[in-house]
Amino acid sequence: MNMKSFEEKVLEGLIYSLSDSKVSLDDCNSIGVAVSGGADSISLLCALNNILPKSITLKAVTVNHN
Repeated sequence: MNMKSFEEKVLEGLIYSLSDSKVSLDDCNSIGVAVSGGADSISLLCALNNILPKSITLKAVTVNHN
């Protein structure tokens, strides 16, 4: 059985989402990711940090609802 790693799935999802907007990863110089502080969003942030080329700035975005 060929099991994809979490990072491979994240990269596939990112490329799919960008292509849906007619954008290529090669066209990006920064990417923002919404982070709640929970395990899911922190895992996503860490995975993106590991897989994105260093030429792309990764920005964590959060909203204080207080």
